[in-house]
Amino acid sequence: MSERSWKDERLNGVDELNDRFVENVKNTAASLIGYVRTGARKRACKPWWNDEIRDARRERKKTK
Repeated sequence: MSERSWKDERLNGVDELNDRFVENVKNTAASLIGYVRTGARKRACKPWWNDEIRDARRERKKTK
């Protein structure tokens, strides 16, 4: 964590000090460790799955 981010500004109160500390920890972790963006998982394509199976499943769901 940089010394500058603690000395440059006046920190008023515990909440502001905590916010600055959390921000510094997150920035340091992101720069040293990195991060992975998560999103919707992409489903693996199954080679045996085709339109016929898809349509049969849709019909089966309609009858329930």
